[in-house]
Formats: sequence, structure tokens, C-alpha cells
Amino acid sequence: VQAGNFLEHATVYGNSYGTLKSEVVGKLRQVKDVVLNIDVQGAAAIRAKAEEDAELRAALITVFLTPPSLAILEKRLRK
Repeated sequence: VQAGNFLEHATVYGNSYGTLKSEVVGKLRQVKDVVLNIDVQGAAAIRAKAEEDAELRAALITVFLTPPSLAILEKRLRK
């Protein structure tokens, strides 16, 4: 993490998660689409990195999906 190898990273309930920049950039250079399932904070971190990186900035498209209602979200979380 300190070396800057991750586009985003987080520790959740004692488990560390992250997205390696080399994996994403490698796929982009192969002209492949990359889809990441990340939270809002992760997306914000990647957006911030993309501002400093023209290659990422050119490829970045953000899609945010929400449940139809808070009641449905609660039901899904309880499952």
C-alpha cells in the first residue's frame, strides 16, 4: 500500500481489500474492459488517482447502482 501499487484499498472487519493498479492498467493496455465492484470510497479513491493519470482518466466510467428503496435494501441486507 505504501508503495502506491493500489488504486484503492480498505480494511473491513480486519480483512484488507484493494485493487492493484498493475492489474487494471495491464487490462486497459490490452484494450480490455475492466469492471470493478467497489464501494463509494473506493470509487472516490480511483477517481482521485485518475486525475493524476491520463491513461486511467481516459478509460474511467463510473456507474453507481442503488436499490429501488431503503426497505428493499434492508431486506437484502438481512438475508
